Amino acid sequence: MALVLLAMLWITQELMQALSVRKKLTLHDIVRIIKYLIPPKIQDALSVARTIVMNEKNRINSRKCKMKRKKRVLT
Repeated sequence: MALVLLAMLWITQELMQALSVRKKLTLHDIVRIIKYLIPPKIQDALSVARTIVMNEKNRINSRKCKMKRKKRVLT
């Protein structure tokens, strides 16, 4: 019985210690760990150019949509 109680005490102490370590991790630490574990995507010049063009199209469409909303409010 005493061994069981000692084992339970040890397990609870380990759990408490693990919880205290987990609380010390910040979001920034987790992001750094994930960036370390996941390698960066290798891109060629063509895919970078496509991304730039797509972003520019999205930016233009967003501006058009904002202008349409402003016109609706004014009328």
